[in-house]
Amino acid sequence: MSSLSNSTSDLHLSQPELWQFYLALMPRSIDFILYAPSQDDSLVVRSLALDNSGGDYLKAVENVVYDNPVLLNDFQSVRVLIDAPHFVIVPPTVSDNDDLDALLRIAYPDAQGEAMLCRLPHCGMGIVSEVPQGVLPFVQRTFNNPPVVHHLYPLCEHFERLNAHSSIARMFVNLSPHRMDLVVYRQGRLELANTFNYRSMDDAAYFILHAYDSLKMNRLSDEIQLSGDRDVREQLTPLLRRFINYVMPAIYPAAALRLGHDAMKAPFDLIMLALCE
Repeated sequence: MSSLSNSTSDLHLSQPELWQFYLALMPRSIDFILYAPSQDDSLVVRSLALDNSGGDYLKAVENVVYDNPVLLNDFQSVRVLIDAPHFVIVPPTVSDNDDLDALLRIAYPDAQGEAMLCRLPHCGMGIVSEVPQGVLPFVQRTFNNPPVVHHLYPLCEHFERLNAHSSIARMFVNLSPHRMDLVVYRQGRLELANTFNYRSMDDAAYFILHAYDSLKMNRLSDEIQLSGDRDVREQLTPLLRRFINYVMPAIYPAAALRLGHDAMKAPFDLIMLALCE
């Protein structure tokens, strides 16, 4: 049943209670994956475009969800990821009882959305991010109060476990056209998590190298590992290798390939979210 498409008209799940659902609310689309742990090669990958022409993000999300009733099935489990470009990394002592809106507005005085706290249990930190007004209540009401995480959560948590006992610093960069998510670990500790937009490969290389040098990473022994869009990786790798000794593809988890043969074409953050869970 594995498939890639921008439609859900062909999806008919006779036993949705056997399926796990991972949904990403992106600026211009709703991306999701579905798979049934009890069925081999069951992965379904879809991306549904949002119509933001009216300027109301919540309304655009509502329209896509209600126009695709397969999303409203009673699944075995549901996890939601929200792309939120305005965020701050906070210590583990910050809780939902704190004034998260005030904390967010210290960094973003013009913020108009709602503040959301996402904990990073393996990293021992949290992320407070700005979510468009009304989106969180809609998600909680529509999908039966699912766990909701920031878009950097899967990368931070997945790669922390891989670097818990490392003696070197590693930078992981998940690439999309014109955008990248970047996390850095030194001896198992998260030192940086951020998202950058870029216009060219030279811009992307500049942002990566600036972060690399700002954290005093060693160009001879520390690593950069790249994941995400294959074409971007192939263009960016030789640029970085002019300055960094170890630039390589991130190892794609074997467990992800067991979900379905389209796993490597699915959004990397959603696959990592499924593996984190």
